Amino acid sequence: MDAQIFCWDIRRMIWLKQSGCVKTPAVGQKDWPALRNTLRQAYVEWVDDPSNQDQRAERVRLRYLLQKNDQRAHFWQLGMQSGQFRMCRERERAAQLAQHIVMRPEGWAILGSELPDVDVLAALIRSIGGAEYPPSQSAVARLKDMAAEATLAGTRLFRHEQQWALMREEAAMASAVQAENGTVWDNRYGYTGKMNNLGRNLALWVSIILLLLLLVNMFQPGSTQHAAQQLAYSDFIADVDTGHVRSVVMQNHNISGTLTDGTAFETYAPLDPSLVTRMVGKGVEVVAKPLEQEGSPLLRYFLNSLPIILLVAAWLFMMRQMQGAGGRAMGFGKSRAKMLTEKHGRVTFDDVAGIDEAKGELQEIVDFLKDPQKFTRLGGKIPKGVLLVGPPGTGKTLLARAIAGEANVPFFTISGSDFVEMFVGVGASRVRDMFEQGKKSAPCIIFIDEIDAVGRHRGAGMGGGNDEREQTLNQMLVEMDGFESNEGVILIAATNRPDVLDPALLRPGRFDRQVVVPNPDVSGREKILRVHMRKVPLASDVDPRIIARGTPGFSGADLANLVNEAALSAARLGRRTVSMREFEDAKDKVLMGVERRSLVMSDDEKRRTAYHEAGHAITAVLVPESEPIHKATIIPRGRALGMVMRLPEDDRLSMSKKNAFAHLVVAMGGRVAEEVIYGKDNVCNGAMGDIKMATRVARSMVTEWGMSDKLGMIAYADDDQNGGFFAGASRNFSEETAREIDEEVRRLIDEAYVQARNYLHDHIDELRRLAEALLEYETLSGEEIRQIMRGQPIERKEEEESGPVNRRSSVPQVGGSDAQGSDKPQNENGGPAPVPQPS
Repeated sequence: MDAQIFCWDIRRMIWLKQSGCVKTPAVGQKDWPALRNTLRQAYVEWVDDPSNQDQRAERVRLRYLLQKNDQRAHFWQLGMQSGQFRMCRERERAAQLAQHIVMRPEGWAILGSELPDVDVLAALIRSIGGAEYPPSQSAVARLKDMAAEATLAGTRLFRHEQQWALMREEAAMASAVQAENGTVWDNRYGYTGKMNNLGRNLALWVSIILLLLLLVNMFQPGSTQHAAQQLAYSDFIADVDTGHVRSVVMQNHNISGTLTDGTAFETYAPLDPSLVTRMVGKGVEVVAKPLEQEGSPLLRYFLNSLPIILLVAAWLFMMRQMQGAGGRAMGFGKSRAKMLTEKHGRVTFDDVAGIDEAKGELQEIVDFLKDPQKFTRLGGKIPKGVLLVGPPGTGKTLLARAIAGEANVPFFTISGSDFVEMFVGVGASRVRDMFEQGKKSAPCIIFIDEIDAVGRHRGAGMGGGNDEREQTLNQMLVEMDGFESNEGVILIAATNRPDVLDPALLRPGRFDRQVVVPNPDVSGREKILRVHMRKVPLASDVDPRIIARGTPGFSGADLANLVNEAALSAARLGRRTVSMREFEDAKDKVLMGVERRSLVMSDDEKRRTAYHEAGHAITAVLVPESEPIHKATIIPRGRALGMVMRLPEDDRLSMSKKNAFAHLVVAMGGRVAEEVIYGKDNVCNGAMGDIKMATRVARSMVTEWGMSDKLGMIAYADDDQNGGFFAGASRNFSEETAREIDEEVRRLIDEAYVQARNYLHDHIDELRRLAEALLEYETLSGEEIRQIMRGQPIERKEEEESGPVNRRSSVPQVGGSDAQGSDKPQNENGGPAPVPQPS
């Protein structure tokens, strides 16, 4: 094959263009993947033409991208990409034009201060535009006469630096593009130009007036004479005989006239030759008129059909408008998958850090798309599907975008919730349409985010909505691995709930690989922080390693938010760099919430909060299995009036029985401290969050983690796998077992309560000293708390001190002085949630 070959696909037929002339169909295959591999080996690249996304035409282009810097060669590249130079004589004309036309690197041409001749302009539009058919000479002539910015046949004519320019219009479809100020149509392709507003408004008002006249004619036929009184013929003869009729007008058998009192009347007379003689004898004025002509039958037929014609015309107009708007109104069954382009911001694997194992798995997919022979020669097959599994915020969608940026193949993205709607059959139709788009653009990648919205277990739930979801899932299963092959279409999906997915969706042949994207470890967090800190001016004291060690359990999204909050905090303070102080404040903000210093608290409530948090802090220090204390504060944050934060020294993926019981003891420390200082009858509702968290942990110890000697290692709490409205309404154990579960939960919490009470009774002096220090400084670090408990004074720099804020009169917030814990204190592996929980 010659190097100067451009290939494109028209109506499922490959044409080869060599030396500027179109040859007969040289290739006519239906094995598209094999054909693309052959062309790729011949250095002919397969690229989508975004200006020809018309699915009815079913055409996909093959472009040969020239890598030359010569302007004339660049012009030939445009000509060959357009596929409109179908004759050798047009190539000769293009060669002449290339000597006078200035081609810009962006892919558009500068024509000069004046528009060229019609032939030259038409040749340029055919060369640069991407339309299926070239524009007619008359349309180009009208475009030149208008001398206005317009769009014709996939090419936009506009003014640039006082000169005319032509540019390929990527959004142009195979129909006229309608502008805001009017449209002028070509017989094959339309172009938009500036139409006279007066003419447009005049045409609109004329159409409205004609429609109103038509409606008046339809609903009020005849003249105003119908208002006359209708008389029976016998009454008319009686009035004639009595002399009450003044005059009549006779027209065939219709008689109209006036009575002597001025009343108008109408009647219909039978054939009566003596009637005229009788009326003349009574002195009635008689006027005769000839019969009116009924008019042309063709005209009557047209007038009768005009309402139907108007309705059909209005319907066609609305359909054309809907097609021009992308067919959204009638495109219920069309896929909503969007092709990811460079305009969305290119992401590569260099932008993804902290999940090296997942990157390695997906890098193999990219290598397969770039060089399939490396794997196929050993009998390997490209995976049909990859399922990304992991908690929220770990980078599943970011990985998919990186694949799109690395693979250099068409990448379609859609959400699982975009398939099912209120109309029956829409989901299955959208799945079919999505895979049809993928087959046309193969090799390509389809990414479905949150696939659990459509891929849940079948057979669960009730109602038609569930049946529609099952039909959508069935269609997806067939498309992924049914009788028809989808070679070259790779499906990537992401979910954070793999337990609710249907087993048929997870089997090999559909999703061949399940890539787990977990929360990063300390090394991964450091890498993620360095990626997000690239564009942030950092102070010399910032150490990403220290920040990573202080953020166990943070996901990639949490770390990105941490860096952003630190940058915003430094900007609010008017600083030029972001220091470690801003990162610490941002970490506290992410973990504990925003400070509410404006909240006014009375001295009594402030002191009560200080004792409550001091009780948490002392039990956290004294219990050996508890995580090290990070910070204690009585500054209201979020919904909490105070907070004690603990952070593990290392990443924890599991929780021992002693660790779980330590959580219970620390949770009880706040309420016990209030009882020790104020008495049992004077406690407040500030421990509500502690009690909820302790109850969740204790119940999980008994029913899920097998940490009860009495009930043994039996799981009494099933996960919600049905996904229906009545999930969780039934249980798989008896009432007696439920009573024993409640007794075990009560026993664990009571034991933790007694142990916390013993700790605080034995360290009552440390409790008072710590509460006074909290009242003075409001916020204490973990090291300062340990110094106070050892009886050592704490020393602070003057600029770091924050004195107490006078607060008067406040009502405690519902939810108490402690932050609410998470809904699930354990992770997917059965251990504690890595994100530190405030106590």
